[in-house]
Amino acid sequence: MSIIKEIEARKILDSRGAETVETKVVTDSGVMVTDSVPSGTSTGSFEAMVIDPDIAVNNVNEIIAPKLKGANPAEQGKVDQILLELDGTKNKSKLGANAILGVSLAVSRAAAGEAKMPLYQYLNFLFRQVSGLEVTPAIPTPMMVMIEGGKHAKEIHNCIQEFLCITSLERGEAIWTRLKKNLARDNYETKLGLEGGFTPQFEYD
Repeated sequence: MSIIKEIEARKILDSRGAETVETKVVTDSGVMVTDSVPSGTSTGSFEAMVIDPDIAVNNVNEIIAPKLKGANPAEQGKVDQILLELDGTKNKSKLGANAILGVSLAVSRAAAGEAKMPLYQYLNFLFRQVSGLEVTPAIPTPMMVMIEGGKHAKEIHNCIQEFLCITSLERGEAIWTRLKKNLARDNYETKLGLEGGFTPQFEYD
């Protein structure tokens, strides 16, 4: 049985250039992994709270790390329970979702490394342990944004944030291309939003 030897967080930039938290976990057998927690452009009122990255980093290094050193990374349930108890709030506002989630993800990645399994297989193993269900891992079907609204579309005020297409990459590209032609044909804008979907302004009754 391996144990967690070190947990350390630092501040990094995500793919949009926004500051977020990266957490490193090292086990006594030499496994070293990192995981990060990017946040979305828009968040719902019931989502766990993302706090200032500097504070979240400090919470990992000063509060969480001492409590989890010596823990078994394979005991994901116990690790997550410790994190929840350390925070003690419904919306993760004390330690921050960006602190808690980063640690939880990095611990699961460390356990996968200890088990010499790809992360997706290890998470499937955990799911089967908890649920008792046998689920064969498969490549996920892509979800592609076709039309955007809300904060993803800047000045466009469509009432739905994302219209997604769940299909293969080949079909998704064909649908995206046909959609662009149809929007232009009907005199709608074909500018792109933050995630590559079109941002036409629709009229509503």
